[in-house]
Amino acid sequence: MIPAARAGGRDLPGLILDLDATLVTTHSEKEQAAATYQRGFGYHPLLCFLDNTGEALAGVLRPGNAGANTAADHIAVLDAALAQIPDAHRHGTGILIRADSAGGAKVFLAHVRALRERGIHTFFPSDTPSPNQSAARSVPCPTTCGTPRWSRTAPCAPAPKWQN
Repeated sequence: MIPAARAGGRDLPGLILDLDATLVTTHSEKEQAAATYQRGFGYHPLLCFLDNTGEALAGVLRPGNAGANTAADHIAVLDAALAQIPDAHRHGTGILIRADSAGGAKVFLAHVRALRERGIHTFFPSDTPSPNQSAARSVPCPTTCGTPRWSRTAPCAPAPKWQN
């Protein structure tokens, strides 16, 4: 059984995969090491973690000068990560794919959506409407926080204490 991911003191439904790149500094010329965008030298690996357990599912070692939003790398790491999830969870559970703006390439988003045709229920945060796209469809929160929510059925979180 894979535990639920938690945020704001609540269990979140489904699985959450986080894709992100990081910089690894090397102090000598190693194979595939290169100058980084932060004027360092080393690698720029792309990794995928299962937020529910904190486990690293997949990664690819890339040179330091690798592009941040390379869709081919994101697709390769996502597919390798999905292969690590047992079939019962991969095909029977909603999977939220989170990435920073580097994961916003149209080719990568199309791949995430195409996985649905293979029976993998994937979602990406951009699948939900943004405030600018659907202000007319937003529903005010019925509690005291007054912030809009983007689903008529999703519960609204109570206002943080610092807002009161």
